Amino acid sequence: MDRQAVRSSLIPLNVVIAKLVSDTSGRHLGRVVDVVVKWSGDSRYPDVKGLVVQRSAEDEELLLVPSSRVEPFVASSRSITYLGAGPGSWERRSGELRLETDVIGRQIVDVQGATVVIAKELYLAWIASTMYLVGVSGPEKRRGLRALSRVDSGLVDWSLVQPFGEEESELRLKELHEGLRRLRPGELADLLQELDEDAREDFTASMDLSDLADAVEEMEPDEVEDLMVDTPPDVAAKLIEKMEPDEAVDALRDLGRAEADEILSKLPPEVSEALEESLEYPETMAGGFMTTVLILSHPNDTVADVAMRMKEAKDHATDIDATVIVDEEGKYIDDLPLFSLFVASPTDKVATLLEDHDPLYIDAEAPLREVVKTLIEARSSSLVVVDESGTPIGRVLADDVVDALERSSGFHFKLPWNR
Repeated sequence: MDRQAVRSSLIPLNVVIAKLVSDTSGRHLGRVVDVVVKWSGDSRYPDVKGLVVQRSAEDEELLLVPSSRVEPFVASSRSITYLGAGPGSWERRSGELRLETDVIGRQIVDVQGATVVIAKELYLAWIASTMYLVGVSGPEKRRGLRALSRVDSGLVDWSLVQPFGEEESELRLKELHEGLRRLRPGELADLLQELDEDAREDFTASMDLSDLADAVEEMEPDEVEDLMVDTPPDVAAKLIEKMEPDEAVDALRDLGRAEADEILSKLPPEVSEALEESLEYPETMAGGFMTTVLILSHPNDTVADVAMRMKEAKDHATDIDATVIVDEEGKYIDDLPLFSLFVASPTDKVATLLEDHDPLYIDAEAPLREVVKTLIEARSSSLVVVDESGTPIGRVLADDVVDALERSSGFHFKLPWNR
């Protein structure tokens, strides 16, 4: 489409609504009450199939004036001329939308701007002899002819939107807009928090579970709770399984005990057991906000051996900044940072990379204040968490500490690396 031509010929939907329709002889046929488009999601711009016309306020029958039989008009036209012999009755057909009835007032995602827009105005345009739905604007947009001079300021190109509708609604697309799949987790989280319950359900039902889990980890606790409550337990369990363990524990902790237990019962035993162990610790103790993702190594392992384990755990990359060295009994020896592994030779033994210092760790029952103090003194990005027997059971990351401080104080803040 010629975008310049489109901009110069935009017709707001509210300008079309209430226009009079006459035939070529000037006989009054009725007044436009809606516009019908064919919407499948396959085309960038839905084409207008016709105008829904009502003869009079007293006559409830609705007529359909096909757009292919309408003389092209502009926004300032006083009336619309129908070139056919006589319009037939309007009946809803599969894949068709009534713009005023089905779209106005709905939540729509501006994919390019990663924002939620309430559809307050829709824009049509004639391209050659066919009329298309080409744009939408939100509440800040002025309605009426005077808006035409400002259409670029609030107009969202229809090819860059993701609409939502109730189940079985023609607005409900089978697949998400490709642009949404390229958004960062933080951007998706912001969208999920802005969408209403119906739109959010539509959105999440179409998302890949891994992408959804990444987005949920960026959401506010109360929003996560609402999402989990509104999600069927079996789907919530799959989502929890995809989340990082510490984030999953936070999500379960915010639910009622009955709801959390129902979700835990649908998880694989090894996953539910690990989460239940973390849930036994208060959220103000190291064990309550640690991640249980650990890469364990032994002194005689080579760097290549460790790299292979790292590769297998690539889905948890954000929770891994070191490998935990343990002895034959699984007791903690030391923590080896990724940088030390990166600069070493693949054939080097782990034991040769360990420095001569007292190993740094924190007890699972250590209070939050002690964790913060130890992390600052160590100038480290994480701390290994051990149980009473000295066995590593988790790791506290710097962002876990920030989240724990936020939850315990009730004060909300976000740091750049949390986005």
